[in-house]
Amino acid sequence: MSELKPRNYSQELGIDGKQIAALMQLGFACFQQNRLKEARDIFEGVLVLVPLEPYSYSMLGSIHQQENRFEEALNCYNVSLLLYPASINALTNRGEVLLKLGRLEEAASDLKAAIELDPDYEDPAANRARFLATLTLEGLKLAEEQGTQAVQEAADRLNQQLQV
Repeated sequence: MSELKPRNYSQELGIDGKQIAALMQLGFACFQQNRLKEARDIFEGVLVLVPLEPYSYSMLGSIHQQENRFEEALNCYNVSLLLYPASINALTNRGEVLLKLGRLEEAASDLKAAIELDPDYEDPAANRARFLATLTLEGLKLAEEQGTQAVQEAADRLNQQLQV
């Protein structure tokens, strides 16, 4: 029995890799400008053309994450990592989503994997994973020592400082 493969419309339509890359760059630019609907439309379109494109799934995860749609984000990151398990961005972002969902052990596993893929501290996403892991550990230590109310108060103070 032959393996089912999704249809790659980009080849049938004569769209080459440079054109797909240009679409993804446009989608990323829209994302950076917080034009999330446009970015989503572009990355969903790319996936129609190239169904197994891991970066597009990762970007859709980031869009959902920005919209606080964490389960949808998690699903997109899962597909992205299934297609490309060494994506530091997808590992870090999925780790962050898992933290928000309270799934600490899974989050720690993703953050650790992202960090291990960047032993030289060169990748910004891996450095973000280091920061998230450190912050989470400090929060857990504070909760253990002083209770969860102390963690909430520290989080409130941090949010106030970040809004200034």
